[in-house]
Amino acid sequence: MQSKIENAKDILRDAGYYVDNLWHINDIINGFNCADDVEAYRTLDKVMTSEQTSVDIFEQIGLIVKAK
Repeated sequence: MQSKIENAKDILRDAGYYVDNLWHINDIINGFNCADDVEAYRTLDKVMTSEQTSVDIFEQIGLIVKAK
């Protein structure tokens, strides 16, 4: 039986979203000793919505598309 998470990812993937590399708050808590779920989520939010992250992603997309 497929988990709710995998089902949700399938729905988003079918709608055109990339969901094959997702981060979880536990990645932050375990890897960086965050105090709690709230701090870990806020950390992820800052990273994922940062201008630098957007620039890096679009730059890499451009490089890969041009390399074809």
